[in-house]
Amino acid sequence: MLQHNAGLTASHPYASNPVAWPYLFSGISFWTQNDTKKQIYLIGNVIGWWAASTCIFVYVGMVIGDLIGRRRGEEFIPDSVRNRLWNSGGYFLVAWATHYFPFFLMNRQLFLHHYLPAHLASALLAGSVFNFLVSERINYPISIPGPTTRLRPLTRSDIGVPAGGALAGFGIMLALTLWFLGPLTYGTPGLTGEQVSARRLFTSWTLHFAVCPTVVVDLTRELTLVCRQKRHTRLRKLAVLCPYFVHGICLLWNTETLKQTSARVGREIVCMIVARV
Repeated sequence: MLQHNAGLTASHPYASNPVAWPYLFSGISFWTQNDTKKQIYLIGNVIGWWAASTCIFVYVGMVIGDLIGRRRGEEFIPDSVRNRLWNSGGYFLVAWATHYFPFFLMNRQLFLHHYLPAHLASALLAGSVFNFLVSERINYPISIPGPTTRLRPLTRSDIGVPAGGALAGFGIMLALTLWFLGPLTYGTPGLTGEQVSARRLFTSWTLHFAVCPTVVVDLTRELTLVCRQKRHTRLRKLAVLCPYFVHGICLLWNTETLKQTSARVGREIVCMIVARV
C-alpha cells in the first residue's frame, strides 16, 4: 500500500494542496450529466467547515491565554474546567494535527477527501470550545465512576438559554447551507447555468455548468468583431492575450463565473481571430 501511494505522483485536475482543505477552497467533481446539467461535486457544508477550522485557532488562543495568565499568577479558569479543556480539547487537537500535517510531507496526489478524518476531529474540538465559551462548569462524571476514579462533587454544565438559541441558529444555518449546496453535492435536481454560478462561493470551485456574466460575453463579442474588421498582423498578439483578459474579468465576478468556462471562451476567441485575421 505504501509503495502504491508513493507512485501516485502524476498530476490530476482535481488534486489540491492541504492548505486549501480546512476552508473548502477546493472540491472534487465525481460525475456530470450534460443533458440535465447535473454534477456531483464533493464539497462540505461551508458553515460547518469554517466554524470547525476557526475553532482550532480559538482553542490555541485560549490555551496560550491560560498559560500566560497562570504565568502571571492569575487563575481565570477553574481547575475542573481547565482539566477538561486541556484533556478533551487537547486530545482532539492532537488528533486533528496527526491526521492533517503529514499530508504536507507527501508527494502523491492529494484530494479533499483526505481531510475528512481531520475534519471530524476539528468538529469535536469545536464542540469542546463551544461548551467552554458558554458555560463555567462541566458535566461530571461523564461516565460511570470506576474503582480508581477520584470522586468529586457532581456538577452539570449549564449552557443557558442564549447559548441554546445560538446553537439552534447555527443548526438552522447548517440546514440552509445543506439545502443551498445540496444540488451540487448530491447531483439532483439539475440547475441552470446561472443557478450553478450562484452556488459557486469560491473561484477555485470547478463547476462545469457555471456561466460567465452577460457583460463578459458581450465584451468578448465586441473584441472579436473589432479584430475581424481591422485586419492587421499586430492583432495576432492581441489574440494571444484574449484568454488571459477574459479569465481575469471572470475572476472579478467571483461567484458568477467559472475559470474553466472563461478559459474555453478565450480559446474560442483565439481560434476565431487567428482564422480570420
